[in-house]
Amino acid sequence: MTFKKLTKSWNLLPEHVRKPDPFYYWNEENYVVLDFETTNIEFGDPVLPENSILCACWSRGSGHPKGGSSKIAVRGSEFDMQELVRDIEDARFLVAHNAKFELGWLKRCGLDLSRVVVWCTQLGEYVLGGNRPWLLSLEECAKRRNFGSKNFVGKLIRKGVHPEDIPSQWLEEYCHKDVELTEKLFISQRKDIYHRRLAAVNYTRQLRLPVLADIEFNGMCLDPKRVEKLYFDYLDRYTEIEQKLNTITGGINFKSSDQVAEYVYETLGFTEIKNAKGKVLRNKPSKRWPQGKPKTDKATMAKVLKQAKTKEQREFVELRQEAAKLSHALTNSLGKFQQCCRETDDNILYAKFNNTRTATHRLSSTGVKYAAQFQNFNNSFKPVFKARETGWLVAEHDQAQLEWRGAVDLCKDVQGAKDIADGVDSHAQSAGIIFKDEWENAESAEERKAIRKKAKAYTFKPLYGGKYGTDSEMEYYKWFREKYSGISKCQDEWKNHVLNYRWLRIESGLIFYWPDAKLDRDGELIYNIAHQVCNYKVQSFCTADIVPISLVYQWHRMKAMELESFLVSTVHDSTLGEVKPSEKEIYDKIAKVAFENDTIKYLREVYNYNFEIPLVAEADFGTHWATSVEWEKEFLNE
Repeated sequence: MTFKKLTKSWNLLPEHVRKPDPFYYWNEENYVVLDFETTNIEFGDPVLPENSILCACWSRGSGHPKGGSSKIAVRGSEFDMQELVRDIEDARFLVAHNAKFELGWLKRCGLDLSRVVVWCTQLGEYVLGGNRPWLLSLEECAKRRNFGSKNFVGKLIRKGVHPEDIPSQWLEEYCHKDVELTEKLFISQRKDIYHRRLAAVNYTRQLRLPVLADIEFNGMCLDPKRVEKLYFDYLDRYTEIEQKLNTITGGINFKSSDQVAEYVYETLGFTEIKNAKGKVLRNKPSKRWPQGKPKTDKATMAKVLKQAKTKEQREFVELRQEAAKLSHALTNSLGKFQQCCRETDDNILYAKFNNTRTATHRLSSTGVKYAAQFQNFNNSFKPVFKARETGWLVAEHDQAQLEWRGAVDLCKDVQGAKDIADGVDSHAQSAGIIFKDEWENAESAEERKAIRKKAKAYTFKPLYGGKYGTDSEMEYYKWFREKYSGISKCQDEWKNHVLNYRWLRIESGLIFYWPDAKLDRDGELIYNIAHQVCNYKVQSFCTADIVPISLVYQWHRMKAMELESFLVSTVHDSTLGEVKPSEKEIYDKIAKVAFENDTIKYLREVYNYNFEIPLVAEADFGTHWATSVEWEKEFLNE
């Protein structure tokens, strides 16, 4: 395949991707509204082959080539849905509630997901809600608009009755009722979304659904040998830490609140937490604690242990934190990876992408069988994932410095733009201020590298409203706000807008709401909301809009060029795929064109936003995800 063919492949993309139009749905009556009833292993997950369709019910809009029809039903499996597939292929778009579920089943029915345009009413409601904690089930959405409720069959299913055990006529009537409510919800939402100028962001959210539905079938492949090695490495380290804790504490039982209280407050001499009036906060009195039992709950301990000053206090805190980190890793990640490798033949770990969970609107994920998500785990665990085919590569493409570039572009910060163009090392800047003495006295590049790594946690905190910490941290935050005054000015404007109006619209069109916005005693927007305002404005636009756009174009270009390589995940600012060696060059080119050119073009055409700071896609290819010589030396040495 040549790069010339890549250029020509643009014409092979479906029209709704090649010519994105936020008003695609407006006044269009050629649609199909669909609902499936299925067996409910893992909530009817279509990826699991043991699940099956029980019935499908759908209606056709009045503009459909076959004419409008309110009640069409087929009882049977995925091999009995030819009429449904043809109706969807003849429609301009598909409507469903939690449409990713229906799309997964339609993939099993043989529908080409790259040609489907969808309107998910659950996602539409999420877009209308912004960051408001609305309940998004079909029933709750219908209640909000006074459309009535579902029938008693829904209650049976919620009580644990398996759908296959419900009389088929009842199940079909229940399915038709869902279709009816979904269509009403769609018609109502469509008016609201266009009236509130949310068409562009809604279109982007909907474009992502077929991509995610397709990717979920691939899963991610674990390397059993690496999993075992890493698991026992962590277990050894955990055992060692536990032994040290037993030695310094005299072997107290950490599940005993009495023993913990005695050790923390009496032996180590930590100070108890007081309220604003200076009164010590305690639990009810007991025989052992007549003045009230000292508090040892998780939230209190987090505050108490921050006060560590003596050598003994610091040693205890460090060991306790390390033990907690290792225990969490063994239980929630490595333990799940190990279980998957021991119980499956293919070592494939599956997860579901959640479209409507986060306040910022970026994706989250949930493990299907082993409860191991694809996001937010320790970077040290990434190299346990490999390509499933011998000789293939794992490829990660990410938007380099995306949120920093996004903030600079949104605020038109001149100094930030100059630093990006000059390749200024932001983490070295923060290290030189926060860890000034260490940085100046470092005798080798390795020492400075370690200090720089430690500073990463602080570098962009001011970008999200951070301004409190140690004296050196606060000095850095002040320096940041002064140097990047364009960003500081924007942040003040955003916060003032929220104070005045209790809402803020970001560049995608999405609206965030803060009805409780008010001033603190210093005359500033209260900190938790100020932090959210600064965070959402940048993070949502970058990771809930820009990255999904890149993902959509990469996936569609790969489909258009009929690559055997495939995507397996997306994580906030990146995409992850398994690549056939002979396709490495073209895969890399496709990803970079999607991340850089296609995304900039889409932002201009759909959001009317000119992103002036260059977007840069960084690529990493290897036998495993994010593997390195350093990682292999640390974790794979016998």
